[in-house]
Amino acid sequence: AARRLGIDQDRWVFPVSGADCHEHNFVSHRDTFGRTPAIEIGGKRVLDLAGLAIDDVELIDLYSCFPSAVQLGAQSLGIDLMRRQWSRTGGLPFCGGPWNNYSMHAIATMVGELRDRPGASGLVWANGGYVTKHAFGVYSTTPPANGFTHEYPQSEIDALPRREVVT
Repeated sequence: AARRLGIDQDRWVFPVSGADCHEHNFVSHRDTFGRTPAIEIGGKRVLDLAGLAIDDVELIDLYSCFPSAVQLGAQSLGIDLMRRQWSRTGGLPFCGGPWNNYSMHAIATMVGELRDRPGASGLVWANGGYVTKHAFGVYSTTPPANGFTHEYPQSEIDALPRREVVT
């Protein structure tokens, strides 16, 4: 489509890999509140598919509905918030989330920044619910060797320990 539209190849940005998954749906069923295993597993999976480690990713955007979401996401992905810029847009409080569309703004911003950094890669993490639903995308100006790859590691997450609510 980009070729057909006459977009110069030096402006192309490729989706490299994706993953999506969710925590145990009810917060009360989660084994712990200090970790987000679905972010750990989904984040690792999207990076593995891209052939990258988190320190190889130059640009990052973490969804920021609450400060705790950023902290949990960074912890689960292995990002040092004191050493890395964690948002490309300024975060949800500054960019806004029109009609639940913040992550599309993060992707659009990522594309613009990647165009200015040939060979760079970027990671966008989106979430919904109470840090429940997670989607990850890795983008690059370098086309993926095997095309776009995606995984849904939900069965691995569903097998993790969970609390049962006793009434």
